[in-house]
Amino acid sequence: MTEEVLKVGEPAPDFALKDDHGCVRTLKDFQGRKLILYFYPEDETPGCTIEAQGFRDHLEDFARAGWQVVGVSNDDVAAHCGFRDHHGLNFPLLCDVDRTLSNDCALMSEQVKDGKTRIRINRST
Repeated sequence: MTEEVLKVGEPAPDFALKDDHGCVRTLKDFQGRKLILYFYPEDETPGCTIEAQGFRDHLEDFARAGWQVVGVSNDDVAAHCGFRDHHGLNFPLLCDVDRTLSNDCALMSEQVKDGKTRIRINRST
């Protein structure tokens, strides 16, 4: 696991992750574009839903400014499909189920949810 969190403007670590359509996406797929990688803990939770809807609602503004938005969580393709369809999300959601990218960006930590302690992804953009 990396010691430091990825800083704004630093190149993202290379990755090969399935998206919400089951297609493998790599960092090279976004080459030549400015990329907003936003990491969130879990599909269909209140905070993550509000965050995703904010990106959805302002996606055209980001695109006009030359930015591509991509969400990343540890959820699988089926969860992402449901989340995308339920909220009309219009940008890729990547499945980091083995936590490789999340760990490479030093975004995993111990958190308590529903009274249980577990390792989860930290919300970060």
